[in-house]
Amino acid sequence: MKIRLLALSTIVALYGCTTSAPYNPEYIVEQLYVPPVLLDGKALIWTTQEDDEYVHYQWNLSLGKMTREISLNVFSGLFKEGAEHSNSLENLGDYSVVITVRPEDFKFENTSSLAQSYFGNQTYDIEMSLQLMITASNGEVVHQDTYHSGTVSNGPYFVPWSLSPIVSKTVHNVITEILNRVAQDTHEILISYQSQ
Repeated sequence: MKIRLLALSTIVALYGCTTSAPYNPEYIVEQLYVPPVLLDGKALIWTTQEDDEYVHYQWNLSLGKMTREISLNVFSGLFKEGAEHSNSLENLGDYSVVITVRPEDFKFENTSSLAQSYFGNQTYDIEMSLQLMITASNGEVVHQDTYHSGTVSNGPYFVPWSLSPIVSKTVHNVITEILNRVAQDTHEILISYQSQ
C-alpha cells in the first residue's frame, strides 16, 4: 500500500494536477495602464462560453479565463463606471462600448540545449496573440486589431516537472503586457470617438 501511495505521489509531482491553472491575480506583476483621463460610461467585456473554456492542454492553462479576468481588471480602470463581464449581449444600452478580447494564438517552445536538458535546466519561449474588437452601443465597430506579444523567453529553470506554476505566471504577465497596450490604444481611440 505504501509503495502504491509513493508511486501515486510521484506521478502527481511529475505531471502536476489535471485541473487547469486558473487566473491568479497574484501573478500579475506588470503595472496596469493608468489613463490620464477616465472614459465616460461603463464597458462590457463580452465573451462566449467557448471563449471562457479555452484551455491550452499542454500546460493546463485556462487561457480563456485568464484573458477574461485580466481584461476585466484592466478595463475597469479605464472607465468612470468601471467594467462588467457577461456572456450575454442583452441590455447594451447600459454600456458605452462592448469590448471583446480573445486569445487567437499561443505558442510554447522548449528552447533548451541538450546540455541544459541533461542537467535539468529548461528554457522556453512563449508567444501569444490577442484579438481585440471594440463595438459602440449602436453596433458600430470602432476598432479591431490583433496584438502580438513577440517572443518572451522563460527560464532557465531547474527541475522540469515544477514548471507549471512558472509557466502560468509568465503567461499571466504576457497577457497583462499585451492588454496594457490594448488599453492605451483603446483609450486614445475612444477619446477621439466620444468627442465626435
